[in-house]
Amino acid sequence: MSAREALLTPAGLAHDRSFMVVSEEGVYRTQRSDPRLALIRPAVSDDGERLTLHTPDAESLDLPVDTSGARRPVDLFGTADSSGCRRNTTG
Repeated sequence: MSAREALLTPAGLAHDRSFMVVSEEGVYRTQRSDPRLALIRPAVSDDGERLTLHTPDAESLDLPVDTSGARRPVDLFGTADSSGCRRNTTG
């Protein structure tokens, strides 16, 4: 995928790696374990307050982004992250 323009922040591209797919148990999901994740096309609104997920087989899912929500533990690559991951969406 190519882009003609991108917002560059002090941390890099805006919204790059801002979201993570995890199971209900907090285990990080990857395209290696769930290849169909590659079909999902995310879009973040310019203000960063909405996340829309597009797939070829279903209607788009539009979610509000909650940056003030509680953090939750995430198991990333088999090692629990005790600091937790901010729950980014509600809905």
